[in-house]
Amino acid sequence: MTYTKKQAEAQFRKWSRSYDRSPLQKIFFAPSHRILLSQIEEFSVSDVSNRSLKILDVGCGTGVFAQRLKENAFKGVFWGVDFSRDMLDHALGRSLPGDQFYWIQGDSQRLPFPDNSLDMITCVHSFHHYPNQSECVYEMHRVLAPGGYAMILDADRDGWWGRVLYDMIVVAIEGDVYHPSRQRFQELFDAAGFDSIEQHCFPGLAPMLLTTGRTAID
Repeated sequence: MTYTKKQAEAQFRKWSRSYDRSPLQKIFFAPSHRILLSQIEEFSVSDVSNRSLKILDVGCGTGVFAQRLKENAFKGVFWGVDFSRDMLDHALGRSLPGDQFYWIQGDSQRLPFPDNSLDMITCVHSFHHYPNQSECVYEMHRVLAPGGYAMILDADRDGWWGRVLYDMIVVAIEGDVYHPSRQRFQELFDAAGFDSIEQHCFPGLAPMLLTTGRTAID
């Protein structure tokens, strides 16, 4: 993959000015967030300890997903990490006094969290921008507590329309980004040490793939 962090930073600096008004919010992000909110609710119900969840969103952008969590009465602690300072400047405007929502400028390949410290990690339509994707998944595994979940929602490019849309059209617009296949996602999660790896495809105009992995329970 020849796509670099410098290219990503330049793109997101430019996009930050119109990101929240982009048609992509309706096409990609709104349905993606609904999927993840449903997953978080399902995992929360299955957790009999009823503890306050600690969630990290990698590639949080302007914090739209955090806003949707608040609208759904999320009571845990949320961190958003993004490489782009410009994106985070917009995210800061979504925080109110008393919120347990925190924004950190950081690198997906070196997450600024200690080992075994988080319950869930989400990553929505930013993974294809990461130059070292295997290192990112390893980092997710490192910072998750035993029994924690990582959920990456990105393009499903295995069908013919997915290949046209993501491998040709998106690459022409965004540069040499890389959308992993279903098999490649499976390999990345397996190599990082995740258990109970599941994948769910969501067809449509913008086909999407959710890959979920859980860390081993001690």
